[in-house]
Formats: sequence, C-alpha cells, structure tokens
Amino acid sequence: YMNNKAGWARGAARGSYDDSDWRQVDLPHDWSVEGEFDPDHHVDAGFLPRGIAWYRRHFALDETDYGKYLAITFDGVATHCTVYVNGHLLHRNFCGYTPFTIDISDVASFGDQLNCIAVRVDATYAEGWWYEGAGIYRHVYSVSASPLHVTEGGILIRPERALDGQWKTHIELN
Repeated sequence: YMNNKAGWARGAARGSYDDSDWRQVDLPHDWSVEGEFDPDHHVDAGFLPRGIAWYRRHFALDETDYGKYLAITFDGVATHCTVYVNGHLLHRNFCGYTPFTIDISDVASFGDQLNCIAVRVDATYAEGWWYEGAGIYRHVYSVSASPLHVTEGGILIRPERALDGQWKTHIELN
C-alpha cells in the first residue's frame, strides 16, 4: 500500500527528499533555453536539449487555513508533467498549453510542518513544430477560498433568444 497515492512517493517526489544542493530558480522558468545549441538536438527545439527536470518548493500554511479550499493553479508546464504534494501524486497533465488547478486541501499540512510540492516535467517530446521550451514556463498561483465557493471556470452563462424576440439568460454554477 505504500505508494504514490498514500503519500509514499520515492525520489524527488517524496516530501523528505534532500534537495539542499539544488539551485533555486524563479518561475516562470525554461530550462531548455539554458542548454547548449547542438545540431544533434531536434531542429524543432531550436537545437536545444529536451529531457526531464524536477521542480520542488517548500511552503508553510497557517493553521487558520485549515478547513478551507486550498489549490495550486499552473498556467503552463511544458510538456508532460506529474505533480506531487507531500508525496501524494495529485495530477498528471499531458499538454503544455493547458492550464490546470490542483486541489491540495486533503493533503496539506498546517502550522510548523512544511508542505512540499514536487513537479516532474518530461519535455522529451515536443508538441509543436516551433521552439516551445521546457519547464514551468508560465505563472503558478496558490488559491485559498471558503469550502463553499464557485470553482474556476464554474460559471456558465447561456443566452437564448425566445420566439417572441426576448432573451432568456440561463446561468449555471459549479
């Protein structure tokens, strides 16, 4: 039973993994552009390297956040990524152009205990025929809300023209 879903991820995905010798980077970040140009690398990647990289971040949550909806929103990770929080595998994303939000409420720690988010980015394969980079190349946001809230993208407004020419507006919330 000791597996990713139970918070027992191995390697850099594990919260207690020693990353003290890793360099710090600011997000957004593209690690491929830091590489050396090489004619053996794919032309679509601008002759820059592709491959796999890890990102990790430790953060604290105040005890007053307990019971709230807590999430992390990624605007873009190129290309495939796997996201772990406190050793729990919470999300996989397979498109570098699709933003996504991960609910971390169930696995978050509060007070003096630090949380750890680990993101494995597999940019081995490119999605486009242009240079698209590799890494967490767009912004990342933390979200804190009441347990009762409207989800991101959770409002649907659909106008409908009636036979008499008047408009009806249908509104749905998620």
